Amino acid sequence: MEISPDTIENGRIIEGSYAQDESLAAVIIPDGVTDIGEVAFYGCPNLEYVKFGRNLKVISSGAFQQCGQLETIEFSTNSTVQEIQANAFDGCHDLTYIEGPMTSVRTIGYRAFSGTGITSINLSGVTTLGIEAFSGCAQLTSIGTLSSQLLEIPQKTFYNCPSLTVPTSFPGVRDIGEYAFFGDKLPSTM
Repeated sequence: MEISPDTIENGRIIEGSYAQDESLAAVIIPDGVTDIGEVAFYGCPNLEYVKFGRNLKVISSGAFQQCGQLETIEFSTNSTVQEIQANAFDGCHDLTYIEGPMTSVRTIGYRAFSGTGITSINLSGVTTLGIEAFSGCAQLTSIGTLSSQLLEIPQKTFYNCPSLTVPTSFPGVRDIGEYAFFGDKLPSTM
């Protein structure tokens, strides 16, 4: 589905524009959009696929929260997404596939991917993680190489991710919060 120009204001999809819209199965965010507003697509029960335009910078709080059927999100080849805010994909339990590079993402907020079905994610560009950002991602096995600019892994960031292989190196991390990893299975070199 194409996004209606009536729901875009100054490059931002207006907050709540498509919330709980049962007609949405797939959405392509146009290249002219730089920000997806808060809860813009909240609770769309039949949404399965989202492709982000190449100029998108911010996926705001709760933008796709509780879209239970959402399976795939696709970043453009030259993605410019820098921030995925709190609860952006929280409760998207069918979200399994993240296609395209996420190397431009610097911030992943509180519970942004909590409870999703993702199996791997590349956090190499991320410098800020929110509390519980990936909590309850039971199928998550890999987070890739961490950025040397990531200074903290907050509490419960990867809590209840029993399949996750914890990285053997934390290049810039100075603080790892309580229960940051399921069962505190940190490498002995930490």
